Amino acid sequence: MLTRLPSLAAGLLLLLVVACGESRSAANPTPRPQAVTVTLTAGGCELGGPTQLHVGVLVVHARNQTSDSVWLGLAPITGGHTYAEFVTWVDRDRASQLAGRGTIGPPDWASPTSFMSAPQHGPVDLQWSVGAGIYAFACGRHGTNADGSGRELGLWAAGPLLVT
Repeated sequence: MLTRLPSLAAGLLLLLVVACGESRSAANPTPRPQAVTVTLTAGGCELGGPTQLHVGVLVVHARNQTSDSVWLGLAPITGGHTYAEFVTWVDRDRASQLAGRGTIGPPDWASPTSFMSAPQHGPVDLQWSVGAGIYAFACGRHGTNADGSGRELGLWAAGPLLVT
């Protein structure tokens, strides 16, 4: 019986360590990043994945399905404005740029706070922290004029994301 006591004690200690570890991790789970996909094509920008998220880390899988350089901005929509108003603003900005009149710029109530630019091809994974609110993505494609200067090929909105 005395020879089994150390084995029994070691087994109980191991069980206690495992049980304590499980209860502690269950009580304080590590928040998992939430993920969405933003895909840019020649005709626009599309959000895939959940549209209602929790405050925390947002992983954005940015996919460029064009042969152009692209950019992506994440904008909080503030001041009681709506995603529909953001879409209208982006549509007006796109029309202005494509007509050669230049950008009207982002509205002061939805200025993108985070940007990424990506060269042609290949996916890019981004990680942003998000607080409570409504968010939208602004997406754009860029080309090059014959003289080497840049030119806007398109600008779109994708969203909305509701973060609680």
